[in-house]
Amino acid sequence: MARDGGLIHNKLPYPFGYVQEEAGDRPPADKPVRAEDVQEQLSPAFMMNSLNALKESLATLGRLIQNRGFPVDEYQTGTGSGTIVTLTPTYDFMPERIEAIIITGPPAGVITVQLGDRFWPLVMPAAGVIILAPLGVILSRSDVRQLTAQAAGQYTMELMGYGQRRFDI
Repeated sequence: MARDGGLIHNKLPYPFGYVQEEAGDRPPADKPVRAEDVQEQLSPAFMMNSLNALKESLATLGRLIQNRGFPVDEYQTGTGSGTIVTLTPTYDFMPERIEAIIITGPPAGVITVQLGDRFWPLVMPAAGVIILAPLGVILSRSDVRQLTAQAAGQYTMELMGYGQRRFDI
C-alpha cells in the first residue's frame, strides 16, 4: 500500500526512493534505499504491464504526429474551351497528403476535378474561386491530378499539403 498526498493507493508501488517500514509509514527522504527493497516493491509483472501500457500510449502518439517537413505546393494554369489542367507530383519517392485545393476560373463555369480515383463535379461561384479545405486526401505519384473545364476561360488549380514519408507507395 502506498501513500501519496494523504491518499492510500492499494495497487500502486511506493514512490521511488522510499521503503516501507511499517504499514502506511513513509521513511525520511535522506534514508538510504537498499536495492533489495526496491526489487521487492516493483515486481517484474508490474514493470512489464507498465511498459506495455507506455508502449501502447507512444504508438498512439506516433500515429497522431504528422511530419510537415516536406511541403507540397503544386500549381498549374490553362486557357481555352475544353481546358484540361494536369498537375505533376512534387515528390517521386513518397505519397502526398493534400490538405487544401484552390481553383480559380470564370464564374458559372462547370468543371470536374479528379484526384486519384475521386471525381468532383463543381460549378464555379460568382467570385470565381473555389477553396476546398480541410481535406486529407493521400495521393501516390501515379495518381491523376486533373481539372477538366467545360466552358472557355482561364482556369488554375493549386494543391497544398505535405509529403508523407511514413507511408509506402
